[in-house]
Amino acid sequence: DLKWDNFPEGFELTTEDGKYTINIAEIYNADLGKMTAGTETTKPEGAEWEDTVTPVADGEGHIIPVPNGFYYAGGTKDTGFVISDVDGDDLDNSKDGNQFVWVPCGEGGVTYESKNGLAKTWNEKNEDGTEYKSKQYQYVEYNDWKDTGGNETSVDTYGGFYIGRFEAGIPTGATFYTNGAGTYNRAGRGNEEESASVAGLKPVSRKNHPSWNLITQKNALQVSSNMYSSNSVTSSLIDSYAWDTVVEWIKTGEGKVEKVTNSSTYGNHCDNTNISLKNDGIYAMHAYQNGWLYATNYSIGNWKRTETSKKITEENVKTEYSKYEWSTPHAQWDFTKTYTEETEIATGAAEATKTKNIYDLAGNMWEWTTEVGQHHTAEKQDGTTEYAVLRGGSSFYAGTDFPVCCRYGNYSETNCSSGSGFRVVLYVK
Repeated sequence: DLKWDNFPEGFELTTEDGKYTINIAEIYNADLGKMTAGTETTKPEGAEWEDTVTPVADGEGHIIPVPNGFYYAGGTKDTGFVISDVDGDDLDNSKDGNQFVWVPCGEGGVTYESKNGLAKTWNEKNEDGTEYKSKQYQYVEYNDWKDTGGNETSVDTYGGFYIGRFEAGIPTGATFYTNGAGTYNRAGRGNEEESASVAGLKPVSRKNHPSWNLITQKNALQVSSNMYSSNSVTSSLIDSYAWDTVVEWIKTGEGKVEKVTNSSTYGNHCDNTNISLKNDGIYAMHAYQNGWLYATNYSIGNWKRTETSKKITEENVKTEYSKYEWSTPHAQWDFTKTYTEETEIATGAAEATKTKNIYDLAGNMWEWTTEVGQHHTAEKQDGTTEYAVLRGGSSFYAGTDFPVCCRYGNYSETNCSSGSGFRVVLYVK
């Protein structure tokens, strides 16, 4: 029952073949106050088994399991310990490798949600602000929920799991991939009719990369599992247990429940005017007024949301708002009213969206999970329709109304929209 934290120096793991020694002194040198070259390990002579993880120190006295094929990229257990599948990647340069963040559970971390039992009443935060219970939309009760995801082995053996540092991005080999500014290709991303064309693709978890939205939950399940299947990790679409555990982790060290019940201060929501992009930022500016107005192009460059609603005129509709398509054919601009600007940004394009070294967990895209449930509303209690559950809110909605802890059950597994994306988790074997 190993816990990958605070190993004693010279720790020995006894196997059927003998003893495998892990010399922690070779990982973290307390006198130098930094990591050294790596681990010094002694494998029994004649042993034929393969390593699955390497213990790596975070520089603050904690040991984290880095799976075979991954490398330490920066951060600590408390701030977000980051790994990459490309050696040499760091916190600021993640264009080459996929990055993931360690979520510590158990002693020194948070309780893995399935240990609590997810089937409980979800309400908003308590009046005294001491804890949160998830905020929901459309549901009034959760007696019929179910979730086939999750993995307690990773938590029990290693004390945690990894979550994608970024929302899942469009694979570079896909026909609908856009490198920087260019066509916003809505076709082919993975709706029900196009499911066969994306089933074999692998998403990416990289910085400043177009988010893979317009995908169904069914396809998100499939492509998430395509990323990794090795002796050390398995990849999957994020589940409700992992999401709720991360939400609890966000609160630790912050001391404020409001960070999860109102994520408008750090999520890319339409009511957050603090979001700004650097010169290489990728974004697509959608809008809403009497119907959705979808961008047909990605733009690249610095951008900042300065206000949440704007006036449109007959002049600027011909210039900066000319390359759009309406969600409904009859919708048109009403120049007497304001409109809201719903800007989708690339994964991790804004530093303001980062918490615990994880980007865009709140806002930007609703994110599919493996959770499903019956649709109960005040008007309809028969529970005849099953819906896949989205989490985290999106840039199309306010963070005050749909924060990071929100559950949104309004779409089936074969529906998709411009605001629906996903995120991958890794469970260590």
